[in-house]
Amino acid sequence: VTGIPSIIIGATIVSVATTLPELFVSTVASNEGYLDMAMGNAIGSVICNIAFVIGLSACIRPIKIDKKFFSIKGFMMITYLLIFYYIASDGIVTFIEGIILLFLFILYIFINVIESKSQSENIHEYGNIKYTGKDFILNMIKFTVGALLIVIGAHIMVDSGVKIAQILKIPQQVVSLTLLAIGTSLPELVTSL
Repeated sequence: VTGIPSIIIGATIVSVATTLPELFVSTVASNEGYLDMAMGNAIGSVICNIAFVIGLSACIRPIKIDKKFFSIKGFMMITYLLIFYYIASDGIVTFIEGIILLFLFILYIFINVIESKSQSENIHEYGNIKYTGKDFILNMIKFTVGALLIVIGAHIMVDSGVKIAQILKIPQQVVSLTLLAIGTSLPELVTSL
């Protein structure tokens, strides 16, 4: 509908939307003082997305890799990982370092937009689809309800994760690296499948 190649939609809009559970769970955990859970969820989700989501998707149907697309995104992923490793090596991520990471995210989105414009030969025409004000309102309601449910789910996941860690007498970070990471990776799994 937008004329943007589906791979760019996946790398920007879909990836941001499916990352909202990680964002909200880590934000809620951080806000409630469970810093190990916030960090563990973020790191565990990346591992789940690469190993579990891609692995399971490839078992269902082999995934064809566009070398140009993968080279750019793979290079960015490794570079961002090294930058994060350097930032976190002192045991704390400061406000300024958080701003740097947010800038890297904006750079990622910007590169995807530039890349989509350079791939004009892959743009598909879908015809003239007209949207009414009613369609806009309906989609805004769906978006708002979905966002509220994600926020409520984030609070439930953090609270449950803390209780599970206490019941099993294991560190909260273990729960966040495993159970919370898998739980917040479900949108990526469903989208990929």
